[in-house]
Amino acid sequence: MAKRIIQNMVNGGTFADNPPEETLGNFIFGPTSTAILNKAKAQVYYELWFIKEAAEYQSDENSFNLEKAHEDYTKNVLPKILSDLNLNRDIFAGAFDSRVNFEEKICSTAETFCPTFYINYDAPDFAKTFAQLNLDATASNAYKLWTTTYVKDYLTPQLDANGNVLSYSLDGRLITSRVIDNGLIALIFGNESPSTPASSSPAPTSQPVTVHYVDDQGNTLKPDKTLTGSLNDTYKAEPLTIAGYTLAKTAGTESGTFSDTAQSVTYTYAKNAVVKATVLSATKKIGLYSSPDFSSKTLKQWYAKKSRLNRPMFEVIGTATSKTGVKRYQVKDINSESDTFGQTGYITANTDYTTSAYYAPAYKRITVISPNGVDAYGQKDLTHQKAHYKQGQVLTIKKVVTQNMTTRFLLNNGTYITANKKLVTAGKLTMPKRVQAKKALNRYGTANLTKRNRHYTKKAHATFKVKGWAYSNANDFSKGDTLRYKVAGGYITANKHLVRTID
Repeated sequence: MAKRIIQNMVNGGTFADNPPEETLGNFIFGPTSTAILNKAKAQVYYELWFIKEAAEYQSDENSFNLEKAHEDYTKNVLPKILSDLNLNRDIFAGAFDSRVNFEEKICSTAETFCPTFYINYDAPDFAKTFAQLNLDATASNAYKLWTTTYVKDYLTPQLDANGNVLSYSLDGRLITSRVIDNGLIALIFGNESPSTPASSSPAPTSQPVTVHYVDDQGNTLKPDKTLTGSLNDTYKAEPLTIAGYTLAKTAGTESGTFSDTAQSVTYTYAKNAVVKATVLSATKKIGLYSSPDFSSKTLKQWYAKKSRLNRPMFEVIGTATSKTGVKRYQVKDINSESDTFGQTGYITANTDYTTSAYYAPAYKRITVISPNGVDAYGQKDLTHQKAHYKQGQVLTIKKVVTQNMTTRFLLNNGTYITANKKLVTAGKLTMPKRVQAKKALNRYGTANLTKRNRHYTKKAHATFKVKGWAYSNANDFSKGDTLRYKVAGGYITANKHLVRTID
């Protein structure tokens, strides 16, 4: 194929003024990788193996060593077929696993491959000549030809009387070589040394790919990265996550092959707009990550889904964008009673997972839900305490006011309370006043139901006045939480299978 392609281009005058500067391998295969050339080299080896074995068999059928041939096939040829060429054993190699009629299979396969190399299987000297094939040398030389010689090395200029190039003709090195579908090769016999055409040009050298990270003014944000590799090997450049900046555009080819010309890729970033400080709480299970690119490797902490009273809160200190263009919040953990307090990282900006931790619109009434109640103050910065409201109390709201990144409720009496959704809830919330045990029940000293301090038998049908409520695992964000009732002397379960509401 290669000879025919080159000959056709010569005949058509394509090379009259400027023969291509490509290596022979690049011209035949297009921009190639080492893997493609290795595959072609393996193909040369295994096809010529059948031809060589068939020639040996025809030379002397009586002395042909079937066992040795089959062993060579199994140990040397079969691995090339299965690995280098990535072929299916059942479809291709399985036909040769058996020794039955192995000689006939070799000969019939060789006869099929001979035309590829312009070899006459029926020629009188076939057996004598091709039994001497040097497979390793031939395959290695083919690879060398593809990578170190150029198309123009095989062309001879035809000049007019004034020395001007009229056309090009194929020189003897190409004409005496043989061709396969995957490229030019020269057959080597016995201990003959391969002859590689002297190249008129130096062998190409792979040049690096330089990756730049700059702002929209061209200022460097991160040090350049230099990607290196063998000629025609693949490369892939990747953007970096830069705090306070979002990737705006990319110049250059991010994925390609190393060539003999230096290449560059430039990532340009835009500075993020200043984010107004705000506080969010998580409404579902959420992860805190060290990078905007979420993965198991960048995960720092899981926060379990919690009841309103125990939802984790985060201060938003910035925004970022993942490599795939997804917006993230850069946050700080502000849960002061938790082991995670003070951690920073990135969380999702998906509103299905977070909500503002503070109320914005005004409500006519709110209910205090904090187990510890809330205090009322004379100033909106919550100074000068005036009163205290217990859990379950319903308060009338006059309006909502802003204080830094939070909001406050101004009550009708002129005092201020927090508008934090963990401490108060909009509207009137009704909770049971009395509950009765359906079965035997324990009372505990904590909302986690530890430190049992009394047992109630099933027959007792114990009745409890509900003084308040709380949830377990209040400050442990690795776990969910469960509702408990606060009663005289401690806490009991709120499980509907164990207690029922009386009023």
